[in-house]
Amino acid sequence: MQARNDNIEHYADALIALAKANNSLREIELELVDLLEFMHKNEQLQRFLNSATIEQKGKRSAMDEILEGHTNPLLIDFISMLLTANNLPLLEDISESFSEKASKEHKNVSGEIHAAINLTDFQVEEIENEIGRILDKKLNLRPRIVPGILGGILVKVGDFIVDGTIDRQLSEAKKQLLA
Repeated sequence: MQARNDNIEHYADALIALAKANNSLREIELELVDLLEFMHKNEQLQRFLNSATIEQKGKRSAMDEILEGHTNPLLIDFISMLLTANNLPLLEDISESFSEKASKEHKNVSGEIHAAINLTDFQVEEIENEIGRILDKKLNLRPRIVPGILGGILVKVGDFIVDGTIDRQLSEAKKQLLA
């Protein structure tokens, strides 16, 4: 039983790594759910895939044809690999483990802190904690010195930006004076 669980975790870890490397974690996560739902609804496909009289090569070919154009090629290759290893019956458990791992991955986000001066590790950690609390994510922020900044910081995490620079504050003050 432990070997089965280890296989499930190894497959889920491999799929997470591949999806992250291809920037398709969310896409694979959604398509995996859709694929399982499709397979559950299609009894004919289940019988075909479970048949001992059909060679793995035939099963792989059929699945490639069914999924082509509708599914991320990475997931098609993953399904093909499971079929080759005769481990397609593990797909549902792999999907569960993958989903749990993907959920944790979504909470880990990278970004940058732009500052005029070097920030201490403590300052970076404080900023990560505060912005992470706002975004409900665990952040890994990379500090960068940007010579054009007069003071303060600018934090970029994906599309989320917090601009606490002196430059922005001066610009806002100028707008208010001219209005």
